[in-house]
Amino acid sequence: MRNLIFATLLFAGPALAQPALDANSITVTASKSVVLVPTDVTFMLTVSADIGVTLDQILAAIDSGLTAQDLVGINSYPIGPYPSAPSISRINYMFRLSVTFSQMKDTIDKLEKLRKTLDTTMDLSYSTSTVGPSQAAVQAAHDKALPDLIAAARTHAQTLADAAQLKLGAVQAVNEAASYPGAPGPVPANAYFSIVVRFAAQ
Repeated sequence: MRNLIFATLLFAGPALAQPALDANSITVTASKSVVLVPTDVTFMLTVSADIGVTLDQILAAIDSGLTAQDLVGINSYPIGPYPSAPSISRINYMFRLSVTFSQMKDTIDKLEKLRKTLDTTMDLSYSTSTVGPSQAAVQAAHDKALPDLIAAARTHAQTLADAAQLKLGAVQAVNEAASYPGAPGPVPANAYFSIVVRFAAQ
């Protein structure tokens, strides 16, 4: 699915010139929305462990290819009796686990089995954080969309130039009007790309 959206400004002479733009130019904004198929899944895992359990022991118990680099947070909380004794606590280790979309079901099955069979010194909980295209897939869609956006911008600018009886010239500037989020893991499936193109016009 894709949509092209245009927003335009026409500068026909010096009297209408603005500081950021050259006079005698036509500026066109072309945008495109693309729905991408999911390729990646990110799970957030939380392992609650007795205070004596080490990070290495937790990683070995989970056995999902995680390393210390996948650790995104650590916190602790007291356990009973209440009011709790300060020396008695458990530690929460939070991990980010990324897999391909095709591995989603197998990963859930493995985590669920692990949750039921972990040593009593550890408890596992997990949730699906994001499901969507990878950063690489979004970048590929962005690169593929750019030529279409430039062509659509020129077509629309030419229509405006013809209507104003102006001669459309060369591209003077191209800027990204919108950028896609760059957070770790998958991103939303609805990708939106937008550029602003300024053409000379006389």
